[in-house]
Amino acid sequence: MRIPLLLTALLTATLAVRAQQIGAGAYWSMATCGNAVLHSWGSNIYGQLGDSTSTGHYTAAPVHGLLEVVDMQGGFGHTVALAADSTVWCWGRNDAGGLGDGTTNSSIIPVQVPGLDGVIAIAAGDMFSAALKADGTLWTWGENNYGQLGTGIPGNSSVPAQANLTGVTAMAAGNGHLLVLLANGTVWGWGLNDNHQLGAGLGAPIVADTALQAVGLDQVVAISAGRYSFNAALRADGTIWTWGYNQWGQLGNGGNITGDTPAQVPGLTNIVSIARQGGQGHMCAVRDDGTVWSWGYNLAGQLGNGANSDSNVPVQVSNITDVVAVTCGMSHALALKADGTTWAWGSSDWGQLGYGGLVASYVPVAVSGICAGTTEIREPEAPGALSVFPNPASGIIRLRAEQRPGSTGAIHDALGAKVMDLTAAQLSGSEAIDVSGLQAGTYLLRAIDPSGSAAARVVVQ
Repeated sequence: MRIPLLLTALLTATLAVRAQQIGAGAYWSMATCGNAVLHSWGSNIYGQLGDSTSTGHYTAAPVHGLLEVVDMQGGFGHTVALAADSTVWCWGRNDAGGLGDGTTNSSIIPVQVPGLDGVIAIAAGDMFSAALKADGTLWTWGENNYGQLGTGIPGNSSVPAQANLTGVTAMAAGNGHLLVLLANGTVWGWGLNDNHQLGAGLGAPIVADTALQAVGLDQVVAISAGRYSFNAALRADGTIWTWGYNQWGQLGNGGNITGDTPAQVPGLTNIVSIARQGGQGHMCAVRDDGTVWSWGYNLAGQLGNGANSDSNVPVQVSNITDVVAVTCGMSHALALKADGTTWAWGSSDWGQLGYGGLVASYVPVAVSGICAGTTEIREPEAPGALSVFPNPASGIIRLRAEQRPGSTGAIHDALGAKVMDLTAAQLSGSEAIDVSGLQAGTYLLRAIDPSGSAAARVVVQ
């Protein structure tokens, strides 16, 4: 498989190199560096940047006193992070108990959520939070006006409580609803359903404090909750399915009618990664050729296609390739490239693009001052073909590749997280790659050499 990379002029800038992971809150952004130190930038009126102040900044700065972060997400005014030791930390706005520390006091520095261990993933909704343990149990805390905590207990909770569903493998939090993905590939949710964001096909809007199944979805490998009443799911066959509110075309189906059950986004195939969170009215996804596609609301240029008019069908984000992960803020988006650089586009009213200014950008710009200093990057020429066999696979795979000296490579999951580094022998095809330890789903295998990069979509059964 060949990646059609665009040749560009030599860029000299202070770029985000060697970043590992990206995240976004409503009006702020985050990334971890190679040493897993979390950096943040943008709005800070609730202390959500975690830098011990409530003053925003337009370029990246380290979060106060928190090392080795492996996962992070932002809500409307608070941030949730997962540390390498499986502890959970929160900071920012807390009037509904979303920090989980037993109080309703906001914090400008990270505070540990007590009583949680064995956590493997976290999520942040508007005013609530969630943590997934390795045993498949889900724990939630914060605002519960619509039953979005899934505990069946009325009222907000300032400490974690177990939700009434097990066998969970992933979750996604919206403004007043929570989605979960089960091990059998089905999607369930609870909370606010005023725009059919639970996807249950109910004729009348309801509030659900017990889980409802999204109709007709199976073989799902990743889910994303929009920040305003819509959702997306990635199936193992590389297709995207959406449902919920659709005023700005955020369902990507060519119309603007709210969808009460999931439906496939037409013409969008070979998707390997979707935004960890959707925006107020826009969604992003990554194809196996490293390009980014977006659709929906675009007043601030958050679709990244050089314009500011909405689109109810997917459009390609301009001037960026070789992407492994994307995520969305309220009206901006972030992308992580395979070379570790972080890019952003859309609104910059609070400095959330991280380039040092407050002017929106309709195309991707490099995030400044994170992880390393000034560097030079030239967009490479297209490398040789890369193919995987057998594919689908359940155990051992091998590559057929035009491997060159200095090659590096990795396998990424459907949310862009790196799950496996590859050796030179594996990249050359002389040594097998064991994927038996990976969960069933779709993955992106990417190889980089001095002449460029190539990628292949891998389906693990």
